[in-house]
Amino acid sequence: MRSHSALALTALAILGNFDVALAGPCKPHATTTDTSATVTTAGPTTSETNGPLVVKNVIGNGNFAVRDPTNPSNIPNYTIEGECQIVENKGYTGDGSTERGCVEMQASNQPPGRKRAIGNVVSISQQLDSLDTKKKYTVRFFYAVITASSVNVCTLTASIGGHVFYTSTILSIGTAIDWNTVVEQTDVPSTEGAFSIGVNCPIGGVAAIYVDSIFMSNQLY
Repeated sequence: MRSHSALALTALAILGNFDVALAGPCKPHATTTDTSATVTTAGPTTSETNGPLVVKNVIGNGNFAVRDPTNPSNIPNYTIEGECQIVENKGYTGDGSTERGCVEMQASNQPPGRKRAIGNVVSISQQLDSLDTKKKYTVRFFYAVITASSVNVCTLTASIGGHVFYTSTILSIGTAIDWNTVVEQTDVPSTEGAFSIGVNCPIGGVAAIYVDSIFMSNQLY
């Protein structure tokens, strides 16, 4: 039996075959057939052809296309804690996106040297409202590990309204930067709450990651 996350990933892939209007990271792929623009539902005796499937991303600036040209650490739509900034030409392009910006997050819990110390916690968060507590939300984002300690590993978490729905240790494998896909189904504890992605390093830990293409919707479950 496939998990809800696997089903959600399939749904996200299927969306590439329809005209999907998104407010952030998910971008529809090109289609080659006329039938891809509509969804047809059949009843016992009648059939109905619906219009284009419109899926709203509740995360604003999820692909980090909107930037502050004077300050890369000022990320529009987000509240920042710790060492975090938008970087150019490092973003995820596996979905065919031409937008190359992403967020770089760094955390360290090592004794400071000559350079200014980097905090052991870093996060980006966005306050959301008008959430539907009766529906599950599909959350998808990509992250790539730039550097990470082999011991005292750091932790990546994602949460909504204080409810942690994803957690993983941050490991560096080899020298190549590979993008990891996170797709999760989650409830929301309240109609309002902050969506947050953060990194926490224990004593001796250090990590730097890229995060890109954050998507959240309750229309894929």
